[in-house]
Amino acid sequence: MTYNLRSLTMNNIPFTYKKLIPLLGLALCSNAVLAQENTTLVEKKIAAIEKQLADLKQQLKAQQENNEETTERIDEIEDNLSETQENLDNSFKISSYTDLEYIQTSKVGAKEGVRLHHFSIFLEKQLTPDLKFFSETEYEDAPKFEGTDTNDGKIFVEAINLTWRVNSQLKLRAGRFFTPSGIWSEFHYPPYVPTQDRPLFIRKIFPQVIDGVSAFGQYEVSNNFINYTFYSGNGEGNNGRGDQNSSKSVGLRTQLILPALKNSIVGLDYYQDTLNTGIDKQVYGAHGKFNFDNFTVQTEYAKGELSGNSAFTQDMLGYYVQGVYDYKDFSFGYRYDFYDKDRASAVDHKKHNYFVNYHVTPNIVLKAEYNDNIIEDKDNYQGFILSIAAFLR
Repeated sequence: MTYNLRSLTMNNIPFTYKKLIPLLGLALCSNAVLAQENTTLVEKKIAAIEKQLADLKQQLKAQQENNEETTERIDEIEDNLSETQENLDNSFKISSYTDLEYIQTSKVGAKEGVRLHHFSIFLEKQLTPDLKFFSETEYEDAPKFEGTDTNDGKIFVEAINLTWRVNSQLKLRAGRFFTPSGIWSEFHYPPYVPTQDRPLFIRKIFPQVIDGVSAFGQYEVSNNFINYTFYSGNGEGNNGRGDQNSSKSVGLRTQLILPALKNSIVGLDYYQDTLNTGIDKQVYGAHGKFNFDNFTVQTEYAKGELSGNSAFTQDMLGYYVQGVYDYKDFSFGYRYDFYDKDRASAVDHKKHNYFVNYHVTPNIVLKAEYNDNIIEDKDNYQGFILSIAAFLR
């Protein structure tokens, strides 16, 4: 059966199809409703996303404001730190060291007892980024002065100088400074050396201090370092006010530092002077410090020659060899000393030093040492020292 769509009406549509017409209308209405609901859900989701985006923008804005405040606060702290550091650099830095000893000895004429050995005060001031002031004043044996009455002891300005940094390889120093010879001359402070007794020849062949000028620096060569110190001054016996002769002393120390061997050092020394008596003095020296894991060997050698004319010559000789073994907070060691102020007279002074240190802190040490002194053609003697030494920052 066929139907003409043009003539199709409700009256001539079969009954079966008439039932489908309401269902079709319902389906169309349902689709319209679902479409409307979907549109509403999408709009709600878009609105929710827009709100989240607006919240995020607000949070980002607040965070940027907080970041700006944090940046300003950091800049303020850095400015305060720089100002504090500048004030610190421009202020005097004060530090000191002191040591106390109990001494017992069999030396003829000497007595046992307590010795208030050293109290030294260091003053430092960074005048400019490249110019520094330094001084050390030592009060030895707790001296007491009342008018012209002076008890045992002395006050000695051991160092007072200005150091100008020209560049990384050159510094210039003027004033008073310890003679740059060997190791012990400059690095002798009781909290950091193993014995209260210094090696026999120290300060007896090379002078203790120089009033003058020095130039020093360091160069890197093939992963090692070479440092040098050239100095010139008034000479031996002319410290303080004036110079009693027109000659000037000159000296040179060179050192090779080996980082591959835990910064071990080997060096050479030379010193020349004309004494106030007109006698010429020349000194040759060598030194070394060899560092191993827990063991250190240190040695110095010096030979002095005095000559005035054909009728006067005098040779001086001194050296020591020292070994130190470190175990936890303890140091155990031995040093052999030799000194002869005149080789022609054959009077040799030899000393065996046995010592142990206990490091309470890196800057406080307790020491016990025993020494056996052997003097040719004279009475030998022994000594025992208990001490405490502290560096006070």
